[in-house]
Amino acid sequence: MILSGYHLGMRMTKAGALGVGVCAALIAAAAPSNAGVASFSESFEGGSVGSQPTAADTDYDQSVGDRGDGDGTIHVHFVSGGWRGHGAQFANSPVAAHAFGFLGKQLGHQTSVYFRRYYKLAAYPQYRMSVLLYKFGGNGNGQLGGTHNGSFAFGGTGQSHRFALVNNNTIAATSTATVPLNTWFRVEVHVQFSGGTGTQAVRLYLGSDVNGTIPTETITAPLTGDYTDYIEDGILTNPNVSLHYVVDQAANRASWPGPVS
Repeated sequence: MILSGYHLGMRMTKAGALGVGVCAALIAAAAPSNAGVASFSESFEGGSVGSQPTAADTDYDQSVGDRGDGDGTIHVHFVSGGWRGHGAQFANSPVAAHAFGFLGKQLGHQTSVYFRRYYKLAAYPQYRMSVLLYKFGGNGNGQLGGTHNGSFAFGGTGQSHRFALVNNNTIAATSTATVPLNTWFRVEVHVQFSGGTGTQAVRLYLGSDVNGTIPTETITAPLTGDYTDYIEDGILTNPNVSLHYVVDQAANRASWPGPVS
């Protein structure tokens, strides 16, 4: 297994990864299987610009657009001009620090899943902001009562605005690279579990590497639990102020997704 050569919390730059070989279809089956995997790719392409994504026009189960502030603002909506086609814009509330939008997806019991996201960050968060969260246990939309495996995050001031990997709710590793502003970059993630523990491996494709095959940097960290069954995209922890975009997401259980084709 590719990850067997990694160590928890390790960082690997592009130069150190030249010889290393290490995206999103999700199912609701009780046990992992590649049979019948539904495509989770391009799931923003069906919506209309300005509208809130819903289960009717994406592959997500849950869409929360106005959480907590009651000001009528939709904190997640479709935008044009993404990396290719529609994207989703996530913003936190201008009037309530803990009000923001997110999208959720139930996966079924999974011990190995790969993800791809293209991101563009418009402003640095003051505090660490998780943007891709994994959970297990719990029930219903949001997996209420479930436990965080961990998450992928954009670091706040305390992390010098680097990428951060979170184990449960604690930062376990940060990147060497700083999160770019106002430019698209690609992130690919592999979460896997065995023997009651998990690992999160993240490949960062930044700058001219955005659609390349060799990552700019690879970082890894542990995860809590022995499986995952739910993910969320969006602003998932309070950043104080932030705005970011996501497009061309993908997932599967077989291999790293690679760039859009």
